[in-house]
Amino acid sequence: MVIHEDPPDKPTVSQVRLVPVSFEDPEFKSSFNQSFSLYVKYQMAIHQDPPDECGKTEFTRFLCNSPLEAGSLPDGPDCGYGSFHQQYWLDGKIIAVGVIDILPYCVSSVYLYYDPDYSFLSLGVYSALREIAFTRQLHQKSAPLSYYYMGFYIHSCPKMRYKWTKVAARSPTGCGCFTRKPSCPTASTRSSGRTQARRPPCCSTPAWWGSSAPSGCCSSETDNPLQGRPFYFDHQWLF
Repeated sequence: MVIHEDPPDKPTVSQVRLVPVSFEDPEFKSSFNQSFSLYVKYQMAIHQDPPDECGKTEFTRFLCNSPLEAGSLPDGPDCGYGSFHQQYWLDGKIIAVGVIDILPYCVSSVYLYYDPDYSFLSLGVYSALREIAFTRQLHQKSAPLSYYYMGFYIHSCPKMRYKWTKVAARSPTGCGCFTRKPSCPTASTRSSGRTQARRPPCCSTPAWWGSSAPSGCCSSETDNPLQGRPFYFDHQWLF
């Protein structure tokens, strides 16, 4: 399933393909070796994993074997439900793969691996924004599907910190955290024709933002209600 394809007059050809995680699916099967090679390159370069920890068995167990069963509902999205690899292609090769679960009420972002040669593109941020757009696209077909989950937020882990610093704080949406309020928006809201930052009544500015801190959640890293919690965008801020 091709989600996005640039016009043919562009100097490069890019695509985002949604592929069901199933060895019975022809597209998944035909791209498996290329996807696996990309995973090995990413794990070794970004996480410094040794080659013996990046085998096909580990890859399959980690990102291909899913407890979810593929299925569909009459009022559900055309792609159905289950686990998918969202492949980012550029000039005939895969440069990133986002592993996602599509469920009746949400899209859950599981993992992303990408070609380190394209690190300058900030593919982690780009893929998250693409997944938000994809969630909105699915919502048009299936109204109950209205949440986007980015997994857990752990501020001490730099590879997870981008979820806040580069996605939530810089996108026209919001985040959810389980503080004294059910949702904790960091979105911009329009007031008198101007865009102003909204400060949630349950939160204060994080100390770790420094002098350039935007309005956000939590007064310190040690007293951080987002730490180790599910990080999500809800329907009020996605749409």
